[in-house]
Order: sequence, then structure tokens, then C-alpha cells
Amino acid sequence: MDMRSKSTQSGIAAWPEDERPRELLLSRGSHALSDAQLLAILLRVGREGKSAVDLGRELLERFGSVQAMMTAPLSAWEGFKGLGSAKKAQLLAALELGRRASLPATREETYLKSTKRAGEYRLHAW
Repeated sequence: MDMRSKSTQSGIAAWPEDERPRELLLSRGSHALSDAQLLAILLRVGREGKSAVDLGRELLERFGSVQAMMTAPLSAWEGFKGLGSAKKAQLLAALELGRRASLPATREETYLKSTKRAGEYRLHAW
């Protein structure tokens, strides 16, 4: 049974344990999951007739990529069925943490001793 048909029949809890996003993450590591599955872990639950993985896919369809989600204005998140204020806040916080993690530790510790390093810094700072 493929993932799409499983998600419309019942929630992720009814899926075989080795196919659930959270269990996959813990057994195989985050690299083994798709972006939709990683988003599903943050979302935790779907909405009627849609699993959290389905919602993750719909978010990716709407925004195009996780990178686009990171830079989207707050208004772009409005009107997404199944994404209330709590889920939206969780996703936005996780995306912001990811953005911050990609930045140098602190600006005071940033030494630009070469043009290559300056280019790398600029790429991550903006």
C-alpha cells in the first residue's frame, strides 16, 4: 500500500511502525526522511482526511521548498487549511532556528580574512 492511500484511510498512528516519520527519524536518522516527513513531525497531526505528511506535502506545494518557507512573509501562511496559530508558530520557530543555525556563531567572532570567507559569510548572513 503506498503512502498516499494510507494517509487518506487513517492517521499516521495506523501506519506500520517502520513507516511512521517519527520512528523513521529515530531508527534511520533525519537524512532518511523527505521534507514532507520532517514537516509532519513538527506538525504532529493532520486534519480531517489528511495526515500530517499530507499537510507537509501541501505546504511544500504551496511554497515550493523549505528554503522558500524560511523567507516567506507571514501573510503567505494565512488561509492554509489545517494550520492554526499553534502549528504555524511551531513551524516558523523551527524554520527560524534552522536559519540561525546556518549563520556564524556570533558576528563578533566573524573574521573575514579572505575574499572566499567574505563570500561564504555573505551567503549565510542574507
